[in-house]
Amino acid sequence: MSETGQDLNLGARIPLPANTPGAPNSALKEPAPSIGDGVDANHELAARLRVVDALGGVVAYPDGAVARRSIAICGFASQTRKYILKFAANPAFEIWGLNQLYRHIPRADRWFDVHWNWDKEVVPDTDHREWARTCGIPFYTIAHQPDVPTSVRYPIEKVMAHFDGLDYFTSTIPYMLALAIMEIDEAVKARLAGELADYVGFVRRADADGVAAPEMPDFQKLERSLYAEHSIGVFGIDLVVGSEYFHEKPCAECWIGAAALGRGIKLLIPPESALCKQLRRYGYEPESAQLLKSAEIRDHLSGLRGERDEQLKRLYMLEGAMQADERWADVIDLRDRGAVV
Repeated sequence: MSETGQDLNLGARIPLPANTPGAPNSALKEPAPSIGDGVDANHELAARLRVVDALGGVVAYPDGAVARRSIAICGFASQTRKYILKFAANPAFEIWGLNQLYRHIPRADRWFDVHWNWDKEVVPDTDHREWARTCGIPFYTIAHQPDVPTSVRYPIEKVMAHFDGLDYFTSTIPYMLALAIMEIDEAVKARLAGELADYVGFVRRADADGVAAPEMPDFQKLERSLYAEHSIGVFGIDLVVGSEYFHEKPCAECWIGAAALGRGIKLLIPPESALCKQLRRYGYEPESAQLLKSAEIRDHLSGLRGERDEQLKRLYMLEGAMQADERWADVIDLRDRGAVV
């Protein structure tokens, strides 16, 4: 199965949208999942991670299992949610989900719900906490949940320290990206240490045998090649609908840049996604030749608002004058009837 961004087409049913702008913890009005949908804890491709340190945020593969080098970070956006189905069928990928997305995808290996009220603002007629108790996979929240057997406290302090104190998290997606990058960093560092130890061993053996030492590898180039063996896919995530999501988009793109440009991790972003996209290359491509531009429409709208405000002022003045005339008319009527006013 290809993992390139150019070969992401999947002729599968696209689930209906599940996010509602303004609702921070999944949708409150969400279509029921189709029969057969939903995370299967016993899925044949599950990574079966276990919690090693719930408070320290440490999880691990079963003894003897090879750690997967690809991670799919998954959300609700309908435009690209179809890709989750494709990569959930790829045994090379860990599947990371969030909130109540488990109602719509077939498998998951880690779960994230980074909200104060994570078990309160949920889809009607669902029991999110009960799902967490029985999901059987690492379940990350901001604090350890004693009644959730696989509860994991998100290691915020460790993550921030790893990135030199960077504190830039405007949604759950950056938390997921940062953790994925940190774990890939640790894996690459361990492999580099092994390569260095092997080289030192070669040099020592060469010295003992009285032969020329082998040439030192280009460790910088080697590091880049090791990072390129890892992939992060971002599926079902656009962050463009509504003001709440739009201000979260630059943060997610910052972490995507840290992975792709900063390290050389392979990023899989569907062509339909709004992430890391530009309308045109500034300076090289002309502005759109469409008849109306957004700025022109907004300028016209501003003029209409000004005209409306002026009309409202006149209306309020007329309303005041009418009320004054009504009061004088009442006074005159009362005097005509003999009242002393």
